[in-house]
Amino acid sequence: MPQQTPTPNPVHLDIVRDLCNRSPYQQLLGMEMTVLELGRCRLEMPVQTAHLNPFGGLCGGAFASMLDIASYWCMYPQLPADMGATTLDLQMNFLRGVTGGTLACEARVKKPGRNVFLCEAEVLDEKGRLVANAVSKMFLSPTIQPISAAVASVDPNIDLPPKFL
Repeated sequence: MPQQTPTPNPVHLDIVRDLCNRSPYQQLLGMEMTVLELGRCRLEMPVQTAHLNPFGGLCGGAFASMLDIASYWCMYPQLPADMGATTLDLQMNFLRGVTGGTLACEARVKKPGRNVFLCEAEVLDEKGRLVANAVSKMFLSPTIQPISAAVASVDPNIDLPPKFL
């Protein structure tokens, strides 16, 4: 019989979402996490001049960052308390050039596992067109990037409530 995931504490997830939005890298890219819930994460990012490659298009690294970050956080609500993870691989497809506007990245857990999660993510432009997508395998570990490390790095004064109700 499959094990049930405990119900995530929405207050905990709101604080984690805000913590992520204060992380230096997400701020550098102007990326904002707007949704963090069980099995799903959404990021938004206005395309800035600093994101463009020498040809005037969005750099593939900006796509990769959105897809990778959303893939990590979509699985976070399902992980045991203070379990961390890291990306094993990120298989991306660049489907349409982008030169401006605001992008939205949605990631979902495709298949949770005991040691590896499979996640899918896609980036849409302002017109709702698919511009990039990815499949990611995430390796779970209590010593690699647990939430306690993010708290210590971004704001050690945060007192997170319990992760699950």
